[in-house]
Order: sequence, then C-alpha cells, then structure tokens
Amino acid sequence: MPGLSPIHMMVIAVVAFLVLGPEKMVGAMRTVGRAWGQFQSISQKPLEHLLDLADQEPPTGQDNGTGVASPDKEHP
Repeated sequence: MPGLSPIHMMVIAVVAFLVLGPEKMVGAMRTVGRAWGQFQSISQKPLEHLLDLADQEPPTGQDNGTGVASPDKEHP
C-alpha cells in the first residue's frame, strides 16, 4: 500500500473533524503530534546505535563477533 497522498490526508482530517467536533479535534491532534514525536525518537535510537557500532573497529587479535579471529593474529 503506497503512502497517503495529500488528498487522502485531507479526507481523513475532514472526517475526523466531523466525528470529533472542533473542541476535541485540537486535543486529538496534539496527542497525535506527541505520539508521532515519541515514535520518531524511539525509532532513531536503534539506528544511531548501529551507526556507532559500525564506526568502531574490532580489537586486533580477538574474536570480532563473526566467530573468526581477526587476521592480525596468526594461529599455528
């Protein structure tokens, strides 16, 4: 399903306005805005963590997480 077009968002807003009324619409939009901000904040944390891990180099001569020792250490 593709994203919502501006026309679809306007239809949803008009229906919500008719169902909720002007008084409750303001509070509902405020709640939706807060929820969206929290969702974006939470969804960025794992991405930032993965980018931080990608920037780090594994220690030399130790297991680099793949089960294979890094090539700096030779085995007999």
